[in-house]
Amino acid sequence: MQVLVRDNNIDQALRVLKKKMQRDRSAPVPRQSSDRSRDSMRLFIFESNANTGLRAFVGDVAGRNLPDQFIPWRQIGAVASGNAPPYNLSRDTIEKAISADGFQLWRVKAKVAN
Repeated sequence: MQVLVRDNNIDQALRVLKKKMQRDRSAPVPRQSSDRSRDSMRLFIFESNANTGLRAFVGDVAGRNLPDQFIPWRQIGAVASGNAPPYNLSRDTIEKAISADGFQLWRVKAKVAN
């Protein structure tokens, strides 16, 4: 089966292909879930040397959007696009904050000695 892509309009070509496949019933039409429609970003984790326990997530490896009042920052890790962030933090909340503000701050609680 062949579908022409005009003016780089891939979405329209996919719709046409799905319609053709449904008419032919040659193969089941794959469904897109809402999770796959949006790609998650790679998260970079930074630690503030000025403020103990303060961490930040950013979307760029250089950390250009980190707040200046807590500098110096150093990168301590990264979270791949499909993986969950540490400490059961919500990836959706982190990505929304990065989109709005450029970063997401969080604190690590100090361990209490018994």
